[in-house]
Amino acid sequence: MSNLTIKRIAETHNAREAQKVLRGVIQHKLPYEHDYWKPVVKEAGLSHAINYPHQNSRSMKSVSISQILDRMNVAGLTFLLNYFNTVGLEEATLLLASDFAHLVGDDELDKITTWPFTQDLATLDELYEYDLENDLMEIGGCAVEAEPEAEAEAEVEPEAEEDTSDTYSVPDAIASAANVLLEAATGGDEKDLQALLDELVTLRKKPDYAAVPEVDATGDIPFGAPIRKNVQDVFGIKHKMLDFEINVYEWAGTNPFVPVVDESYIFNVDALHDRLWARNNKENAWLSGHTGTGKTTFEEQVCARTGYMLFRANMDSGIERDTFVGVMGLETDENGNTISKFVDGILPKAMQMPCVLLLDELDAVRPDIAYVLQPVLEGKSLRLLEDGGRMVHPHMDFHICATGNSTGQGDSSGMYAAAVKIQSRALVNRFATHIRIDYLPLADEMALVRNAAPTLTAKSEEYIQDFVMNYRQGFLDGTIVTPISPRNTTTIGKYVASLEGRIGELAAVKKALHMNVMLTIDEADAIAVTGIMDRIS
Repeated sequence: MSNLTIKRIAETHNAREAQKVLRGVIQHKLPYEHDYWKPVVKEAGLSHAINYPHQNSRSMKSVSISQILDRMNVAGLTFLLNYFNTVGLEEATLLLASDFAHLVGDDELDKITTWPFTQDLATLDELYEYDLENDLMEIGGCAVEAEPEAEAEAEVEPEAEEDTSDTYSVPDAIASAANVLLEAATGGDEKDLQALLDELVTLRKKPDYAAVPEVDATGDIPFGAPIRKNVQDVFGIKHKMLDFEINVYEWAGTNPFVPVVDESYIFNVDALHDRLWARNNKENAWLSGHTGTGKTTFEEQVCARTGYMLFRANMDSGIERDTFVGVMGLETDENGNTISKFVDGILPKAMQMPCVLLLDELDAVRPDIAYVLQPVLEGKSLRLLEDGGRMVHPHMDFHICATGNSTGQGDSSGMYAAAVKIQSRALVNRFATHIRIDYLPLADEMALVRNAAPTLTAKSEEYIQDFVMNYRQGFLDGTIVTPISPRNTTTIGKYVASLEGRIGELAAVKKALHMNVMLTIDEADAIAVTGIMDRIS
């Protein structure tokens, strides 16, 4: 017996953190997406225990198992764990569903002792002695689950300061549990994990005359955990196609590998659904579309809102195997000896993390690089022959997404013939989900312009819209080969807004087009674009 009991967790953590630990154990035993939870959610939604005018009822905007468990305190979660341990997972969820089914009317709600249970609280003393050691060890020594999205006003915890020290930091939320496990594992010789890690780092950094000074890292990945949330809530888009749950990562601090949310970004619902379906089902996705349609930006914004880390690799002919897979390098050990060590490339590094590896311009990849990808695209491990045959196993939440101007079958339009290659069916068939990313509808694109340049006059907006409409038509017709993206359009809008009051609307628009478009295109395009500009009046 390790004495890592529910009682100890409750005594050494605040109530909020103790609930996280217990929810983490419950989610490990029975993941939120499991069908066993369905009757619980159904009966909870029909009962008066939720969204009913009574002090023992709880408020929820959308009834889900993550929200139900979020409303339970330590006592309620302990009762649920006791169900799991005494009658099994399926029977436990049926019992919980039955508990909800009986909670109809004020008389039944009055019987609640700890939401949503009516059991005698006197039995809790015995239940609190349940030892969590095995559960915590099974999930890596920590069952702390990120908190579900709050629907009611909650206490805001101060943001943790960035850790710029030379050591590993043990999060406060798991320090107590980790110290108990350490004490049990070492027979009482060690009781403080943070102190042990500090000592280890000190020994590793012992000065050596041959060592090259290192630059202190400032981009460490903070502690994080996935939770299940409804897509409509995550993206703020109410649509029946998006009424399903996905993994969303929440981090204890700023994660430098998670893209920044662009609040003005406009999602295409069909593309968003297909991309998230692919992620939920561990299918590789291929985003195709013309240059400047925002394929990479689309994936960045999906990751930004779901908290996924994003690692990007440009797969054009310039990428080398050493960069993508890895290479043997030389370094100095503690004794000053020069030793060889394999340095992982982008692919094996990304595979070992919960992230999305974005393979940009995959339709331009060389065959030798494409061959390396095949087992990884099948969800299998990567064997590094250069590192003695070491096997790199993919993280359970590792995903691959590709972008390209084509779908891997070559460029029939001739626009991208210089770069795009016909890829093998072996590669293309490993992408089960193909998603077309087109230019934004012009009305949506002009909404972005207005958001970026709120002082832009209606007349200037009309000029810009007319130019973009005719330019895009010329691009699609093949008379113009250089695309323009919404990034160009918003820059033009901001430039005009700052200048139109001084030189007039038409003059400001033509100056902006000359600066942002004319000076970036070749002579053949310039003739057609000049004609479009001349027609603006």
